[in-house]
Amino acid sequence: MKTTTIAAFAAGVITTGSLATLIAAGPKETKHDHHTQDAHTGAPDPMEMSPDEMMAMWMEAGNPGEHHKRMARDVGTWKAHTKFAMDPTQPDVWTEGEGRCVIESTMGGRFFESTFTMDFMGMPFEGVAMAGYDNGRECYVMTWRDSMSTQIMHMTGQMNDRDQLVMKGKSFMPGMGEYMMKIVYEWDGTDTWSETFYDQLPDGSWFNSGVITFTRE
Repeated sequence: MKTTTIAAFAAGVITTGSLATLIAAGPKETKHDHHTQDAHTGAPDPMEMSPDEMMAMWMEAGNPGEHHKRMARDVGTWKAHTKFAMDPTQPDVWTEGEGRCVIESTMGGRFFESTFTMDFMGMPFEGVAMAGYDNGRECYVMTWRDSMSTQIMHMTGQMNDRDQLVMKGKSFMPGMGEYMMKIVYEWDGTDTWSETFYDQLPDGSWFNSGVITFTRE
């Protein structure tokens, strides 16, 4: 698709969104009331923006930035050493294994797809993550799906003051139901990084359920 076609399509989407906003506001919505709402949210007033201004905001929000450049450092092929604790009542009993992860940049550096493969408990396992940084919501985002589940897990997160990426989201386990999961990503240079997994138990505490250490091939 040509750049001009993309721009025209985007303008159409934005215009449609603006029309929906006008319809939702209705004839009884006063300008004063609308300003009051915008002042509360801190968002620009879409009714006072030109199509060019809206297009510029849309383009800026859609461009990859410093967070995407940071994520691009992990593109490549990685050996993975896995350690998982299967039972919270036996936190020191770990099951170890070896896997492989391939990370690719997609959609002009806006998203990064990871394909992870290994033998897990004697069975072939494959998982696929799609990750990126949402400029509009100002957070890292990720989805995960794998060959041992029918769910798609959604996670969001931020960098902390120790240069770790902390992602959180809800997962589901048969017999247990829905629970909160946390993954902490940590980098040691550009050729080694790790994922540490935590599951939230019913009492609110976090159980360290696994660690995967990646080494660049």
